[in-house]
Amino acid sequence: MKNLMTWVKANVVVVVFLAVILVVLPASYVVSAAWGASIRKEQADKAGKEFQRVSGAKLDYALPSADPAIPAVVHKAEPNSRLTEWFKAKRDELESQAGAIVKRAVEFNRGIGPDAQSVFRREHRVLVEGLFGDAALEGIAAEVRQKIGADAWTAMTPEDRVKAVKDRARELEQAKLYEMEDKLLAKAGNPDPYQRLLDGIRAGDRADAIRLAQTLMDMKTRETEKVTAGKRDLTKEESATLAKALVERRLGEYQGRARELSVYASLSAFPRDARDPDSVTVPRGTSLQPNELNPAYLFIYQWDYWVFSDLLSAVRLANTGADGRPTNVDRSVVKRIVSMKLTLPEGVFSQPSSSESGLAPPPDPTATVAGYVPTDPQLSITGRGMGSWNKMYDIRRATMSVIVSSERLGEFLDAVERSNFMTVTDLDLDEVDPWSELRDGYYYGSEHVVKATVGIETVWLRDWTARLYPDSLKSLLKFPESTTPPYWAANAPASSPQ
Repeated sequence: MKNLMTWVKANVVVVVFLAVILVVLPASYVVSAAWGASIRKEQADKAGKEFQRVSGAKLDYALPSADPAIPAVVHKAEPNSRLTEWFKAKRDELESQAGAIVKRAVEFNRGIGPDAQSVFRREHRVLVEGLFGDAALEGIAAEVRQKIGADAWTAMTPEDRVKAVKDRARELEQAKLYEMEDKLLAKAGNPDPYQRLLDGIRAGDRADAIRLAQTLMDMKTRETEKVTAGKRDLTKEESATLAKALVERRLGEYQGRARELSVYASLSAFPRDARDPDSVTVPRGTSLQPNELNPAYLFIYQWDYWVFSDLLSAVRLANTGADGRPTNVDRSVVKRIVSMKLTLPEGVFSQPSSSESGLAPPPDPTATVAGYVPTDPQLSITGRGMGSWNKMYDIRRATMSVIVSSERLGEFLDAVERSNFMTVTDLDLDEVDPWSELRDGYYYGSEHVVKATVGIETVWLRDWTARLYPDSLKSLLKFPESTTPPYWAANAPASSPQ
């Protein structure tokens, strides 16, 4: 111990530093650990803030869905020029495809393009150009602009241009109304438009009864004189032979007429009973009623004509052979069009108000999926209807009563739905007595036939019909009021929208 103390005294500096080392090492560990934790926390906080800044800068890259029931494709990522360009190109491609589909659907509904031609339909054109809606004002706008000059037109406000064009339209309207009357009633050298529809599907009436009776009478007289030389009466056997020959001749005449036609139908198949308050009638007579000579009423007649045209096109499609030509009656699916009925457009003509009926107005239907047109199952099995809640399309409901091959009835129903945006909503079948029909002059061939009464719902897209609706009709259908002047009121005439 004495030697140790002596060494310590001799080496005080060394001992002091050893003591310092022994104290500092654990203290340094404690301090460095605390300092490291502080540094890590500070750096973690900085990293977290930077991460939040980076995350907050991410964008939602989305590809929209054309179907509201299907959600859009969304990808969240930091801004990236190549990613932005890719999504923009895909969005443009999808919008172009969707636009092309809409255009194709509108053109098909209107009756133009290869899709409509493939089902033997023609474009739904108005019987009198320049009578209905904005489509009529387009040409008048160009006329007014040319008359007053481009400078004067440019100096006018859009509202003044609209007024000038509509004033001119009213000046021309009366002559157009009378022209439409002449077209509908086949006056002033105009062909019957409804007969033209029948001719387009190779339809016609049965053999003329008076002519056939005269033909058979001539045959009877001729054959009797040939046998008796006018000197005696026919024997019982001779009378039976002649009667059989006359029956065969009658049947031959019926068969010959059936070969001339694709389907039996006459103007009597169009609705003409004015006593039915819910059904339209085709105009007949020498003149229309004074209250019918207005754009709204005449447009309903025009619209009716388009519906009948589509219904008959469905018959034409069903009665088409493998060669693309209309079949003869004995080989046709639809043998005879007995009648057609078309209900009035919903909401166009006055109905009892809720106060008059004592009933509360029914609530507007709501869409099952946001973005879809609302439907109401009380309206029909499809739920489609017309009202302020439906701004996409209008509905017309029709009924066709036809004599059709029972075995091939499905072909006709399929043709209805292929011909345009039409849906079969009801079907009733009745037996047909072919011998009774034959006595009346209708020869259907050897197939078993039934009478089918088919309910049909037709859809009319407003993308093309709205520009033809008269203002009064738009008001009845509760079209939303436009807050901008029509495109033709611009400084320079715009091209007509298709």
